[in-house]
Amino acid sequence: CQIGRSIIGGDYEDLFGEAVSLSADGQILAIGAPGIIQWFGFGCFLARAYRYSDSTNEWSPYGQELSGDYGFGHVVDLSPDGMSLAVAQFGDEFDAKYLVQVWEMRGSIWELGFNLTGSASAALSMDLSAISPYALVVGGIDIANSTGINLYHNN
Repeated sequence: CQIGRSIIGGDYEDLFGEAVSLSADGQILAIGAPGIIQWFGFGCFLARAYRYSDSTNEWSPYGQELSGDYGFGHVVDLSPDGMSLAVAQFGDEFDAKYLVQVWEMRGSIWELGFNLTGSASAALSMDLSAISPYALVVGGIDIANSTGINLYHNN
């Protein structure tokens, strides 16, 4: 049985829903929309979070929409409690390094906690663990098509 109404993205080219992550209790959902580069370099490159309400059976925006550069939102991951959100962005053709931003919910606003830049051209998977405050595991691929895993901890 479906929970709440369908969540609709923007344009068909925004790839809304390419990446999704759910909090441990199923009440908070993060959705990535890495977009497609269009002529003249326009794209959407965003991530959004939603909170589910049992009383209304609706998904409502949770914090503001987050946006970045090329491929931002191609991987998203929520911490188990839904209070931290990691969003990955592709490396560009010049420096070939991925960027992962870790955001923390403060009241009703996502605040940037920190940025991670890896040597791979793309972060292919991420996991925000339940370790407090959190650890981030990032798997990626570099230009030579080598893969690897990096583990980060917020000190």
